[in-house]
Amino acid sequence: MEIEGTENSSTLTVIKGTVEFFNNSGSLLVREKTVATATADTAPSEIKKLSDDEILKKLEWSSFGNPRVMVLIEEVNFEKKGFITEGILNSSLGDNHYHLIDETQINAIRETDEAKKGLTGDPVSAATLGKRLKSDIIVIGKVATEFVGQMSTSQNTVFTSNARCDIRVVISDTGQIILAKTVSQKGTSLSREEAGNKAIKKMADLIVRDLVWEIPVKYTVLSNSHRSIQIIVSNCDFTSRDKIIEHLKQNPVTSNHVYPRSFENSIAIIDIEYIGTSDELAGEILKISNPKISVTGVTMNRIEISVTK
Repeated sequence: MEIEGTENSSTLTVIKGTVEFFNNSGSLLVREKTVATATADTAPSEIKKLSDDEILKKLEWSSFGNPRVMVLIEEVNFEKKGFITEGILNSSLGDNHYHLIDETQINAIRETDEAKKGLTGDPVSAATLGKRLKSDIIVIGKVATEFVGQMSTSQNTVFTSNARCDIRVVISDTGQIILAKTVSQKGTSLSREEAGNKAIKKMADLIVRDLVWEIPVKYTVLSNSHRSIQIIVSNCDFTSRDKIIEHLKQNPVTSNHVYPRSFENSIAIIDIEYIGTSDELAGEILKISNPKISVTGVTMNRIEISVTK
């Protein structure tokens, strides 16, 4: 959902779900993939449906940069392992233009120590997994079900089960948790296992509604405050390193937030506290003319550059 407005009018864009839009003149339920408008003197009214291309452009408001996302969920429904939650999350994130790590790659690391520690809530281990598969963000969590009760009628017995998920969203470069929550839902069916499956589906649908929007919103908040970005300079000599540091210190945005860390084997590491995205900082770095520099890699919290001899 996105709201834009001026002094006399407001426009509501709904990408997913249904939202009530109202003022003193009336109200309207704004449907999925629809734009509605209202003025100070008129009730809200739908004005157009959004195409998939228009939705993609709307999603760019967050300056989120289409991150690579890795989803790793351990799911057990009454001692039976499953992938319902992981499948629903991947499907919805993909539909909303996130770039997902291939399932084959994820399966290769499910039994590693980092995966087991990450699934218990350790953000450092989760971040290590993300770095290993070159993802910007990892969504990691555990799902379990429990029997709630049963009710018998003259025809059958109906079982009720509860599904619970503890989920975290971690930035791979820093191990910073940007979203952590516990969600639970109940399901009913003719067996406790099928009731558990229904509960898991309902729970996963709730989770994904938050993930699609909360991930970029939380990251945007971080982007608008000082955060640490590491610059790794390869093919570098001591003179080039000093010139790069001097240029960064002369930049009014980064001037007081440049921290040289190490210089070894022609590789210099510099930490910077910066307001903005790593893409924006990379643009500033490319303004350096002496020494000549090329940017070889950018992630959310790391920029890799090389000095051109």
